[in-house]
Amino acid sequence: EGRAWVQPRDRTRIEGLQRAVDRIRLGVGQRGLVRGGEDGDDVSHGKTILLAGPTASGKSQLALRLGEALGDFGGARIINADSMQVYRELPIVTARPSAADEARVPHALYGVLSALEVCSTGRWRDLALAEIAAAHAAGQVPVVVGGTGMYLRVLLHGIAPVPAIPDEIRSAARRRMEQLGHDAFRAELAQRDAERDRKSTRLNSSHGY
Repeated sequence: EGRAWVQPRDRTRIEGLQRAVDRIRLGVGQRGLVRGGEDGDDVSHGKTILLAGPTASGKSQLALRLGEALGDFGGARIINADSMQVYRELPIVTARPSAADEARVPHALYGVLSALEVCSTGRWRDLALAEIAAAHAAGQVPVVVGGTGMYLRVLLHGIAPVPAIPDEIRSAARRRMEQLGHDAFRAELAQRDAERDRKSTRLNSSHGY
């Protein structure tokens, strides 16, 4: 099965978009362009395109042009993988696709949640898998586009099952941190779960935090 990973790494500009579209369209038509997860989820079934890259690298324009170019293959559905663009109150701040853009190609998971809601990585993954499955069922090619690397990683490779944290526990933890301050709150967490604190410290250090 043919696989490909497409990234507009070099800050793709308008003049280079058509070459990228032609390349991906050729892959879809000839050998199936898919990057599948390793845990058997729906992302590995059918043709699924992932576009990843930094801010202002041309992802959104590439997704639009690609969606229109895939008309011969049943069309496309552009699925958001940006952690801020899921919130409906932030259209300008996050440069969310305009109504005109959404009229050109169907979009999903843009502005679907209130900013008061928590969209964890696991929750986004469940929403994205449902949209991918719906696109396949409709004969469309899902185009997952965004710059939130954690979202894309869990979509491809899965995520350990983590139980939902009740709102009252989240609220209590926030109040405790406000009462103690960040450093004292962190110290208290370390006392309660030293092993978790060591893992967190190693992870943060590896990312330069």
